[in-house]
Amino acid sequence: MTRAPRLGALAGLVFVIACTSANPDQLKGPAADGSAGPEVDAATPTGDEGPGPAPTEDARSPDADDGATPPTPNDDQGVRPDDASAGGADGAGGSGGSGGDVPPDPACLEGQVEERACGLNSRGLEARTCQADGTFGPWGACSDNDECIDDVSQTQPCGVQGNGEQQRTCNVGRWSAWAPCDDPDRECADGTVETVPCGLNGRGVQAHACEGGRYGEWSVCMDADTCVDGSVETGACGVNRRGQRSRICFEGEFGEFGACRDPDTCRDGSTERRACGLNGRGTEARTCNAGQWGEYADCDDPDECLEGTSESRDCPAGGRQNRSCVDGAWTDFTACPAGDVCAAPVPVGLGVTVTETFETDAISSTCNGSDRGERVLAFTAPQVGLYRFDLGAGGRTASVAIRTQCGVAASELRCLEPDARGALEQALVGGQTYFLVIESTVGAQDVEVVIESVDLVNPCLAALPLLAGETRGNTAGNDAFDATCANASGPERVYRFAALEAGLWRMTTLGSAFDTVLSVRTTCDDPDTTLACNDDVGNERYSELYVQLRLGELVYVLVDGFDRNASGAFTLLLQRVEPLPTEMETREIAAGLFRRGSSANNSPPGERPQRDITVSRFFIDRREVTVAEYEACVVAGRCAEPEGGDNDGCTWSDPEFYADHPINCLTWSEARNYCEQVGKRLPTEAEWEKAARGGCDRRGQAACDAADAVTYPWGNEPAPQCNRVQRESCDEGLTAPVGSTDPDGNSTYGVIDLAGNASEWVQDCYEEGYYDASPAADPVNDAPDCGNRVTRGGKSTEAENQNFRVARRTAEAEDASAGGVRCVR
Repeated sequence: MTRAPRLGALAGLVFVIACTSANPDQLKGPAADGSAGPEVDAATPTGDEGPGPAPTEDARSPDADDGATPPTPNDDQGVRPDDASAGGADGAGGSGGSGGDVPPDPACLEGQVEERACGLNSRGLEARTCQADGTFGPWGACSDNDECIDDVSQTQPCGVQGNGEQQRTCNVGRWSAWAPCDDPDRECADGTVETVPCGLNGRGVQAHACEGGRYGEWSVCMDADTCVDGSVETGACGVNRRGQRSRICFEGEFGEFGACRDPDTCRDGSTERRACGLNGRGTEARTCNAGQWGEYADCDDPDECLEGTSESRDCPAGGRQNRSCVDGAWTDFTACPAGDVCAAPVPVGLGVTVTETFETDAISSTCNGSDRGERVLAFTAPQVGLYRFDLGAGGRTASVAIRTQCGVAASELRCLEPDARGALEQALVGGQTYFLVIESTVGAQDVEVVIESVDLVNPCLAALPLLAGETRGNTAGNDAFDATCANASGPERVYRFAALEAGLWRMTTLGSAFDTVLSVRTTCDDPDTTLACNDDVGNERYSELYVQLRLGELVYVLVDGFDRNASGAFTLLLQRVEPLPTEMETREIAAGLFRRGSSANNSPPGERPQRDITVSRFFIDRREVTVAEYEACVVAGRCAEPEGGDNDGCTWSDPEFYADHPINCLTWSEARNYCEQVGKRLPTEAEWEKAARGGCDRRGQAACDAADAVTYPWGNEPAPQCNRVQRESCDEGLTAPVGSTDPDGNSTYGVIDLAGNASEWVQDCYEEGYYDASPAADPVNDAPDCGNRVTRGGKSTEAENQNFRVARRTAEAEDASAGGVRCVR
């Protein structure tokens, strides 16, 4: 803005002229015509006078400052007539209408606007305007958009309890947004309690309280309801439990079951008999299958003939022999005349042939010199291979020999003597005829001959369908498979079974005639797919096992003999059983990653390398199984008493005193069987370690990525003490009641006693290098008959801190009484 020139010097000049001359003619006023008069040099005096006085500040306009525009003169600002300094009343100021005083020049021009910077950061403007009197009015309001001083910061308290702090900063006159609250209390205000509905129908309540700025675990749901309103529960009923009845849940409780809808008319496996036979002394039976009666089987008639009848037959070497029917049985044939028994051999093939020997003494084998009777059979091998020849009925009083020429003793390949309790096996050439010489030690008798092709028939291809209930069978032939729980060198019979119901199935060979081995596989000829295997129950020679099956799951059931001589008739009972009831509380472990093992150089090789492992969702028992819970399984006949339970330090030694202590001193099989009996299973190593260590879902990604981030179930610190871990220094190494340690010793999932008290069996076989080669998802090292299994978690008799680490693995023999049990589902 251009400012007016200063008028201070002009005002001073007027003052000098007025004070130094009273002669009007010496004043240079304006011309009569209104034009400007002669210029007066304020710095040079006129006439003889000396220099006038210098202008003073008093001669300056009151509002004048350097550079200010002088106001425009008006009537009020003219020189007053009585002012002597401007030429007083004596007329010294001039004469006529043009000789008055000269008014001061104005300070500014009317309407002129002046502006200047203002505001917090001098980026605003304020203005004033020159008024009619030639002076500036007051400064107007500052037009400033800034709300703060640049770079100045402010803080304020924040957070759920006001203990946090957040900050903002002034930038170009504007406040920034408040920064996130740095709040040590995080979640909540101490002492607050949060409740939510829960339970089957949402009528229950559970709560958790805030302590240390964080909510604790939810309490157990207080819910009186036992079922979901409107849900329908069905139950098996009827003679074979294939019928169905139902009940409905109303206001959280199930009503009574309705009537049973059962299509079955009889109990599966039951038998109905009636009289039959030649003389009415026999019986015939029919069996109930799938709830319906089958056809009557062939008459089981002890009578061989009608009373009073007789018959005769040709003798092998000529002539005839006769016999009669007495009391429903044939008498012995009369003797045949001596002759050549090789002249008319009886042709036979694969399978079972019933024949009879004659009372002759025409031929003798190398293993039986009896002269009581014989019979010759002719067998032509269908193809090259190994064949098995066995004498069934009558085998204990007869021998069998195989020859290439009937009457030539030197052509005899092999001979099985009477009462040998075995079978004769021989490699034969396809298409060649061989002669079987059957010799009796008691005279004429019936003999059952069983001929099988050993290496040409796969038992799996001949697997028979198996139904629930009782099945009677017979093992004979070659030993094709070995069981995983015993050598089982005897012959086997294979069945296939598709589970009609999901659940726990019991199989037993109780009542069989020989020492059995029982196993269940998902693939018939692959022992690595074995689900369960059992040799003996206690000191008994029968087998019994339990296996969890899904609806429709197909398995193969192998009834085997313990050794080569273990074969014959057996009874196989198959039935579905209900899991034992349990009140065990569980914890859900979410699917996802966790870091398994240890990376420390001083850690055992079996714990390395440390790797990220993914585990599917599962539920784990919150605590260890107690002595009382295991005893209930024993009382129910579903668990065996622990083999080493009476040893020192074993809680089974006094079940009443240790009722609420963890069961220990179990073998791996005893621990696994208990879990099966309650409808669960042993955890895998990976599942156990994730439950103890915590997954990325609980620990957070940073802790999950850190090597060896978690040493103990509760974290890295503090070291194990008796309030968190039941160890050797606590109670002289004895166990403690389950769940009696401080909750600070629990894992991040709330699982109790994962360090100390009783070590726990897991499913896996122990292999030192398994971590390096294992799959990255749901790994389990479960090879059959691996010998050593893994226990986890340390026990009450151990002292070293390292024994309670979550990464620690211990190898124990399967049959060692070495661990407790915790189950998963």
